[in-house]
Amino acid sequence: MPPVNLIILTLTNLITLSYLAPVNLSMVVTVYFLALRGAVCYSASILTNPLKKELISMQRTAQQRLWEIDLARGTALILMIIYHLLYDLSVFFNFDIAYNHGIFYLLGKVAATLFILVAGLSSSFSKNNTTRGLKLIGWGCVIYLVTSIAVPGSNIVFGILQFLGVCLLLYPVVKNISPYILVGIGAAVMLGGEFTASLSISHNWLVPLGFRTPGFASVDYFPLIPWWGVFLWGIALSKLVYPQKKGLIKSNSKLLKLVAAAGRHTLFIYLLHQPVLLAALYLIFDPAGFFNLLTSNSSGSTVH
Repeated sequence: MPPVNLIILTLTNLITLSYLAPVNLSMVVTVYFLALRGAVCYSASILTNPLKKELISMQRTAQQRLWEIDLARGTALILMIIYHLLYDLSVFFNFDIAYNHGIFYLLGKVAATLFILVAGLSSSFSKNNTTRGLKLIGWGCVIYLVTSIAVPGSNIVFGILQFLGVCLLLYPVVKNISPYILVGIGAAVMLGGEFTASLSISHNWLVPLGFRTPGFASVDYFPLIPWWGVFLWGIALSKLVYPQKKGLIKSNSKLLKLVAAAGRHTLFIYLLHQPVLLAALYLIFDPAGFFNLLTSNSSGSTVH
C-alpha cells in the first residue's frame, strides 16, 4: 500500500475510534482528523499529478533548508509534546502533576521560547511569510472553534498559532531594521509584558496585544507583548549568525536527523499531537469509557 494511502487509512481508523470516546474527546479528535485527512488527500493528488511541478518545488525547498534550524524547531516540538502530555495527565486523568509551576512549568516556557525564537529566525529565509501567516491564523481560528465547542471553558484565545501568524504578517515592517536595534526593540517589548500583565482594563479588545480584564482566561495565550520580543530576537539572530543564509553545522547522527525531520513538519505534528495524545491516553487509562459510550448510544441515551 502506498505510504500516503496508509496514512489516510490510519487517520480514518482513528476517527472511527474517536466516536467511541467520551463525547468531548470525540468531537475534538473527529474535527481535527477530518481536516488533516483533507490535507493528506490534497497532498496525494499533488504527488500523482503528471506535471509534478509542485513536487520539484518542494524538493528544492527541502534542499535549501538549514538542518540546524529544523533540529532546533524539532527539539522545541518534542519539549512541547512532553509538556502537553503532562498537562493532559493532570487535567483529564487527575494525575498529581504540577504542570503550572516548578520544573514542568519551566519546561513549557522553554519549549515556547525556543519555538518562537526559531520561528523568528526562519522567517528571514522565507519568501512567503504573508501566506504562511494567514495559514497559521486560519488554523488558530479552527482550534479556537473546536475547543470552544468540544471543551467548554478551555477556550484558546490568541494561541501560539495566531500569535505566530501575526508575527509573520508584521515581518515586512521590521525585516530591514539593524539586528542591534531589533535586539533593543525586542528587549523593550519583553519588558513591556510586566506592564500589560499588571494593568487592569474593562474590556478584552486588546487581548492580542496583552491587555485583558482580570477575569480573562485562555488555555493557550501568547500576546504580542511580551512574546513578539522573542520573535524579534530570532530575526536579529538570523541577521547576525546567517548573513549568507548558509548552514553552519553538519551531523551524521540518525537521531538528530530524525528530530530535524520532525522540525520540517511542525504544523502537521502540532495539529495532530493533542488529539492523538488524548485518544491514546483514554485508551490506556479509561478504555471502559469507549464501551460505555457505545452501549449508551445503542440504548438511545445521551452522554454528557
